[in-house]
Amino acid sequence: MSALKPWTLMFGGAAACVAACVYLIWRITVTGDPSSEWAVWVLVLVGFALFAGGYLSESKYRREHPEEYRPEWPES
Repeated sequence: MSALKPWTLMFGGAAACVAACVYLIWRITVTGDPSSEWAVWVLVLVGFALFAGGYLSESKYRREHPEEYRPEWPES
């Protein structure tokens, strides 16, 4: 079993930011109190940064380790 790759954690963090944004938007809608709207924007920016970082990290790893993504097929 291999260890978690850094981009997996970044994508997980981005998903957690999405979940937190959905919760905050729901809470703002239900209570009518927009005082925590700033937190939504912070979470959106952090989520985008995590997603972009994960994407760039994975693409760099794929370029450096092509053998893990393009295995050699046995000759027939």
